[in-house]
Amino acid sequence: VEHPGRVGLAFEPTPDRAVTEVRGALWLDESTSELQTLEVTYTELPGKVVDERAGATVEFMKIPSGAWIVQRWQARTPLIHLRVRGNPVEGARRQEAVVSGFQDIGGEILEITASNGSKIYPATLAHLTGSVFDSTKAQPLVGAHVVIAGTDFWTSTDRNGEFHLAVPLEGEYTVSFAHPWLDSIGVDSPEITARLARERTDTVVVTIPHAMTVAAQLCGTAPSRQDLRVVVGRVAGSDHEAVSGALVTASWQEIVPDDERFTVRDMQQVGETDDSGFYVLCGLPVGRPLSIAADHRRRKSRTANVIFPRIAEGDLLHAWDRHPDQAYSSSFPAPPPIWMVDLDMGIDDKSATSTVSQAVLSGLVADRASGQGLEGVAVSLNGSESVVSRKDGTFDLVAAPWVRGTNTVSLRRNGYRDWVQELWIDESEAAVTISVLLEPTEVIALEPIEVSATALQYLDEVGFSERRERGLGRFMDRAGIESRLGAARDIGHLLTAIPGVIIVTDGRDGMSGTLLRVTGMPSGPGVGCAAPKLFVDDRHIPFDTFGSLAQVVQPEDVLGIEIYRSPSEMPAKYGGAESGCGVVLIWTNQRNRRPF
Repeated sequence: VEHPGRVGLAFEPTPDRAVTEVRGALWLDESTSELQTLEVTYTELPGKVVDERAGATVEFMKIPSGAWIVQRWQARTPLIHLRVRGNPVEGARRQEAVVSGFQDIGGEILEITASNGSKIYPATLAHLTGSVFDSTKAQPLVGAHVVIAGTDFWTSTDRNGEFHLAVPLEGEYTVSFAHPWLDSIGVDSPEITARLARERTDTVVVTIPHAMTVAAQLCGTAPSRQDLRVVVGRVAGSDHEAVSGALVTASWQEIVPDDERFTVRDMQQVGETDDSGFYVLCGLPVGRPLSIAADHRRRKSRTANVIFPRIAEGDLLHAWDRHPDQAYSSSFPAPPPIWMVDLDMGIDDKSATSTVSQAVLSGLVADRASGQGLEGVAVSLNGSESVVSRKDGTFDLVAAPWVRGTNTVSLRRNGYRDWVQELWIDESEAAVTISVLLEPTEVIALEPIEVSATALQYLDEVGFSERRERGLGRFMDRAGIESRLGAARDIGHLLTAIPGVIIVTDGRDGMSGTLLRVTGMPSGPGVGCAAPKLFVDDRHIPFDTFGSLAQVVQPEDVLGIEIYRSPSEMPAKYGGAESGCGVVLIWTNQRNRRPF
């Protein structure tokens, strides 16, 4: 290799040396005779392999004291293996050595500091910044492990899901992300490519797919948000090793109408663990007590008794296990529809038996006069915390304390007489089903009371309604969104229903090539706008493709949309240098699950 402006002192092994050696040159500055670099390549590699890509480079640096030190060095050694060529039938076979890869090692001085604390030399570094957004939880992913593959450089995301790495690297590298939450639900950690250069910053954005997308991947079909829950988990043995091939069964009962009466039907869902002990159960109901257990070669796990509550959509859900020997955290946070239950083989459930145990009390409560199921009836056993009957009059009281013998059941609802009865429960009975008809109380007519109230709506709080009244920008409220939900496959297609928003396809395959644009903005090769500035629930989201946005926001979650094309239209707080291509504001019902 020639280096203009330098003088090289070459060296090589003596001709009679038949072992692996190096040859190369020591390069000096032609005008000052100062050391510059040392470059070497290998000779006499095994099998007479010749590959100029293997070798080493050493760079020297002079410090103010006059001493010379190694500033940076890098060595690449080949990995060689023997490959057999020829026809084994004819016996004409020969071996040849080939290079199957390389091993790179090296080092660099990042900083030199004098004894008085002053910096003598700072290295120039490449910077990698970015953020990780977890769409399964609709929030930034905190504590994600960010690693530059093939190196020892890593960091973790902060409370905003953001990270920064300053590294002495140049070139194209794979950046991987890992997080215990992703591993627990069986989501492969994403990998992206970063192009690093010294004194430059490369910024990347990683999005973990939406919970509905993950559930579809786990179950092979698009789930229904209203009535589906997915349970994932791992089965481990008494030695904490993963159990492969275990059958995991979820069992529950459903009360179904049969002519003029209700019958109880036993239901089951079965899954099998993979080599890592991971299992998936799909299509589990809400509002019903479920028993989940694993079976492997006549060995059984402890039984996890769980119930998925019927609560308002958008709230952060928690699965709980009423088993006395809790084997997993009862406060494990998971958004609908994904939950986690780990199972351990070999736990003896008989140890949980005691005089005072816990029961599941299920049943149906109806109006005696009409026979219709009653909603809102408070049901309790032995004065325990009550549950409320559902719209169809059914109820499930889980983890209620009971004793062998006489127990007291009470049902109460405004407008009906209290129902209090003694109930005999045998020790062998862990689940009890009852049917009750409540007697309406006498109705007393009262003077009408006029009540007026104004609900403080979320869209009013964020200024949506006020800005719409001003007539600047384009708006779509919840009513307009609901009228288009059937035709909107994703958030991108919902946005295009608003005048002034268009889809532009740049010819690439898939949704990643479908871009969001606001009309009236200049465009064309080398000029114009890349994408409008996007805010979701008042947080700036740096996504410009439908493919990325669709993983963060689902159409059914959207409460309102605002589109602004020019700075004269848009509110001052959303303006700035990046708003020249327009601003899109999206307000969702997921705001309470976001930490911002």
